[in-house]
Amino acid sequence: DIFLRSLGIAHVVAVLEPIGLARSDGKKPDGMTLVVTFVP
Repeated sequence: DIFLRSLGIAHVVAVLEPIGLARSDGKKPDGMTLVVTFVP
């Protein structure tokens, strides 16, 4: 994906599917809170 490559060139970490969304019971979450952190 060109968007992910552009972020990689800018040294920005991008994840297509965040870890922890897959569940063993087959249910899917309806939303997820994203926390943005800045590490210098």
